[in-house]
Amino acid sequence: MLVVDDDTRLRELLKSFLSRNGLRVSTAANAAAARQQLDALDFDLIVLDVMMPGDSGLDLTGFRRRLAMARAGLFGALDEEWKEALGIGATLPDEMLGPFLLIARAAREGAEAPGDAALAEVYGTHSLGRVRRLISYMEEQGLLVQRVDLGGKRSIALPRLGWTTAASLPEAAE
Repeated sequence: MLVVDDDTRLRELLKSFLSRNGLRVSTAANAAAARQQLDALDFDLIVLDVMMPGDSGLDLTGFRRRLAMARAGLFGALDEEWKEALGIGATLPDEMLGPFLLIARAAREGAEAPGDAALAEVYGTHSLGRVRRLISYMEEQGLLVQRVDLGGKRSIALPRLGWTTAASLPEAAE
């Protein structure tokens, strides 16, 4: 967990309380320090003061969005279809945006569905089970539909965009 707040007393109070309750907590006094931590580590949860002077917590949220786009291989200006995909992805928690965009990129290009290992890397985990739960969650939210053929090959459709990946083995496609 990362606690980002410019108020030292509040930041340390939160760290102390959360640590006593079994959580590993890192802290940052501003958005720049938080970016450095985010570059070095993956966090499951971020407690963020959105009223900090200078770069606000909202600016940090924009940074996380740009990071997710970069991890999915999306650079530069985006066309209207990609803006729509980002809008759909905005309904997900920040850490899920990267895997969603990686799937969307493959679907738009008609490429093979990303494998579980590739999705795990973008998601910041080594757990393939966690990736499968992530895909199931996105499916429950109505963002995608996965199909598995009789040969075990998975294709993933994004119905709101009309994009579908080519079928591939979840373990083989990278």
